[in-house]
Amino acid sequence: MSTEPVHVRKVLLLAPRMAARGTSEYTVQLASQLVGGEVEVRVFCVRGPCLAALERAGVPTQVFETLEGLRFRLGHGEFLEAVERFAPQIVHAQSYRAADALKLLSKETKLPLVLTLHGMPESPRALRKLSRHLAGIVATTQSVREGLVNQCKVDRRKIEVVHNGIDVNALQEHQLPPIFQGDSPVVGSLGPVEELRGHELFVQAASVLIRSKTDAQFVIAGQGQELPRVRKLIGDLGLERCVTLVTEFASYDDVLGAIDIVVQSSQVDVSGFSILEAMGHGRPVVAFNTGTACEIVEDSRTGLLVPKGDVQGLAEAIRRLISDREMARRMGQEARQAVAEHFNIRLNARRTLQCYGEVLDQHASSV
Repeated sequence: MSTEPVHVRKVLLLAPRMAARGTSEYTVQLASQLVGGEVEVRVFCVRGPCLAALERAGVPTQVFETLEGLRFRLGHGEFLEAVERFAPQIVHAQSYRAADALKLLSKETKLPLVLTLHGMPESPRALRKLSRHLAGIVATTQSVREGLVNQCKVDRRKIEVVHNGIDVNALQEHQLPPIFQGDSPVVGSLGPVEELRGHELFVQAASVLIRSKTDAQFVIAGQGQELPRVRKLIGDLGLERCVTLVTEFASYDDVLGAIDIVVQSSQVDVSGFSILEAMGHGRPVVAFNTGTACEIVEDSRTGLLVPKGDVQGLAEAIRRLISDREMARRMGQEARQAVAEHFNIRLNARRTLQCYGEVLDQHASSV
């Protein structure tokens, strides 16, 4: 049995498609911090727009187009060979969408496996079964941890809470345009356009505001299978001139400079990375009061929280910020300060490394 702490030297990060979404941004931020230290890091992922950000940060990557989804079994031989060549001490999956890779590694190797969860999986039973093969789980919020314990029946001792984080220093180097610099305030919704992400509620709130003669423009930045339905709703409500769809971007940073107020209208708990990015850019946030949003946004200080599903309340919260530019600017400044104090990726990457060390110590003592 080992008595000396295990030094973390080599980490393999598994990421699904590097799309413009919170889980991909999380991978970029974490890998960029780890690669700048003493740890050798490699990312295995599916190609996507965020891959370029990893390459710019000097993070070694290897693309496996079958890493995510039902096609994984077609390419798992090449995947296992690549893992063996890199010979990591620990494997950290960035999303439940890499679950098939974790199952294979559990069967074929003795590597300690860690999974980050930004929200609750669709199947608590499947997560409970997978958790038996995991050495640790990183939950990005307290709400997610409690859900894993109470709904998925995961051993609480396996779960560590490490919040998402962003590179605060990099953001502070940019002089961002002032709130409402254009002719009309711009209100944006960021994130995958998927079922239960609430984009239709955002469009309905926009319709309420436009009908009441509120001067504003609206932006939905994201991709996903619900995009045709959202586009149809915009047309049905006659909002084509007021709501713009933006699908070609690699990161939230690409679009936030043009947005004054950010809205998170998801009906389910999500990673909250779009909220953090918005706050880091000095933007006030309007969000439904899901667990993650409540942990990140301080109501009436860094943004406004609204009861989940309340379209009228969502519209009214947006209207409050539009009608009071100074309040919006003040909330944005407070939001940026809150991110700097509590959601700095440098601190969160350090905590993640500590989790790796704890997992490796436990693994060493069991072999």
